[in-house]
Amino acid sequence: MLTMTYYVASIFLLLLCSHGAVAFHVSSAPSSSPSTTSLWAGMGMATKNKKSGTAKKTPYDVNASLLRLGKKYDELLLNNAKTLRKETEDDDDLMTSEYVIAARAGSIVPDWIPVAQLVLARSEEDSVLPIAAASYYCRELSQLAIQGSHVFQSVPRNLMEYSVEPADSFYKYVYDAVIDAKSVAMTTAQAREILGVAHDDDDAAIKQKYRRLSFDYHPDRAADKEEEYGQVQLAYETIGMRRMSQGHSWYASLGGRARTDFVGPIELMSLEKAENTLKASNVLLQSAVCGLNPSMVQSFVARSQSMLTR
Repeated sequence: MLTMTYYVASIFLLLLCSHGAVAFHVSSAPSSSPSTTSLWAGMGMATKNKKSGTAKKTPYDVNASLLRLGKKYDELLLNNAKTLRKETEDDDDLMTSEYVIAARAGSIVPDWIPVAQLVLARSEEDSVLPIAAASYYCRELSQLAIQGSHVFQSVPRNLMEYSVEPADSFYKYVYDAVIDAKSVAMTTAQAREILGVAHDDDDAAIKQKYRRLSFDYHPDRAADKEEEYGQVQLAYETIGMRRMSQGHSWYASLGGRARTDFVGPIELMSLEKAENTLKASNVLLQSAVCGLNPSMVQSFVARSQSMLTR
């Protein structure tokens, strides 16, 4: 009976199809028509593309940069040594110069502290290039200052100021006065007595007495006056440290008028301008910075801070 029912139902459906009353449709896979694409986009495709275009920029790795620049510094000095050993000069030989960079930061670090050295290899002299290089490496210089002394750790980078000076000038007028005499102390009263100046003498009078005594006692003129010459240098340094509290820089005063190559504070360029300046002179790839010995940096910090307790 059940079989007969299925048979009758099949015959009935067949008759309906033959008369067009029922149509069978076979669904196919979705096509990539515009309407379908829009549907998928609305379900998240567009959002995915948008996210891929907003990737975060990799932070600047200043320590990796310093590692690379340290190697570059050694390479430039090695190349310079090879050039100096050559018997003849070539047109493409570069001049290599080193500079000492000092830093200060308002009331936190009120006077200059030498923190780094800069090397440039270039085809011709240009006083703008050391300033451009210091500007370009300002992030590295800030990190080198921190590595040299903890006094810079709390200083924001935008408060840092820098000075530039040829290395030979620094070691001639500054290094000897601080490092070689670091174990010697003198009161301001003793310093005035040695220089022969009064308490109310202005800078011009003090410098005049200092230059005259330095000339008289200089080892090139009086070989037996070396001790007196050292006392004059220390006396002038001591008075300079005291006057720093009155708005004068002890560091900048070292060497007197003979120290003419010290420049500071320099006006920092933007990174873009500094980079373009170095590229225009083909110096960008021929420059590097490195830190000074932390013990030497700390000697300058101690000398600078000692005036606050005198």
